[in-house]
Amino acid sequence: MSVSLKQISKSFVTAHGTVRSVRNVTVEVEQGEFFCLLGPSGCGKTTTIRCIAGLESPDDGEIRLGGELVFSRAKKQATPVYQRNIGMVFQSYAIWPHMNVFDNIAFPLKYGMHKRPSAHEIQQKVANICALVQLEGFESRPSTQLSGGQQQRVALARALIKEPEVVLMDEPLSNLDAKLRMETRLELRQLLKKLGTTAVYVTHDQAEAFAVSDRIGVMLDGRLVQIGTPRDIYLRPSEAFIADFVGRINFLDGEVITLEGRDGRKAARTPIGLVECPGVEKLTNGQKIKMGIRSETIRILESQKGNIVNVFPGAIKSAVFLGEHIDCEVIIESQVFYVKVPPDLEVTVGSQVNVLLPCNSWVVLP
Repeated sequence: MSVSLKQISKSFVTAHGTVRSVRNVTVEVEQGEFFCLLGPSGCGKTTTIRCIAGLESPDDGEIRLGGELVFSRAKKQATPVYQRNIGMVFQSYAIWPHMNVFDNIAFPLKYGMHKRPSAHEIQQKVANICALVQLEGFESRPSTQLSGGQQQRVALARALIKEPEVVLMDEPLSNLDAKLRMETRLELRQLLKKLGTTAVYVTHDQAEAFAVSDRIGVMLDGRLVQIGTPRDIYLRPSEAFIADFVGRINFLDGEVITLEGRDGRKAARTPIGLVECPGVEKLTNGQKIKMGIRSETIRILESQKGNIVNVFPGAIKSAVFLGEHIDCEVIIESQVFYVKVPPDLEVTVGSQVNVLLPCNSWVVLP
């Protein structure tokens, strides 16, 4: 089932004034798509999916599920939560501590349906969903005796037991340790793809969003500022905030100039010298720009051979060994660049190095 939001807005009145949590959000989530809302805390992600679920009533706009209008402020229509055929996984899991695994998962079947299934049907459905989320044999275990990963699976099973066409997830993996979170996010994507369920997923973790999503919507101050595939968001951010939020990036201010004796080619005059980069050829001379380059694309050269473009002398300010790479700070003309280098490269604090800032790795930002 598709999810359509059109000009959704939501404000809250607090003791300190009115807070505009969601501002004119418009997005189309396709049937079977895994769509992620990514952004910092307080940007409006959770409020947005609560509006989809019907737990919040927007101040304006329309919401459609599978083409059916479930909310319209103008038409004064608001379909109740229990009629929207959605499942929801909360950040806190919201598992009832006085129930065992079976009763937690079976609860929507017993109390959330117009026609309650028979005891045998409930038993069978719970058994099937437990097998799907790898909780076979846990049905009688008290919920207080489950690990964080097992609780997350119970919450997901409970959201899926009624076979909803849309699942909404509000940072469901935030309470898990790092390794378990990496394992679970892949299982979660595979499971929902197997079921063909449409998913809207909320997180502030860019690595998590990249791992699970077909597309990502980046939110800031209640606005949806960019929608795209993980690759698009990372490699072609639409503004500096997005570039900085989804990974370590180095910014540099520049001014467009035409290079002398280079057949009209253009470059950027910057505090570290002339930098050649894509995207400046169509700009006018004298235009001020902001440029960005990812830390993992910068290279520290063991030796400089030939006349390579965008190589600058620098000095290692710091180096932290992290196993899979070394995090370095390199100073070039008083500008600090963050660089990820291979773990087998010998780097010494204070040493002089040649730094390659590859031409095609730069992105020009508005």
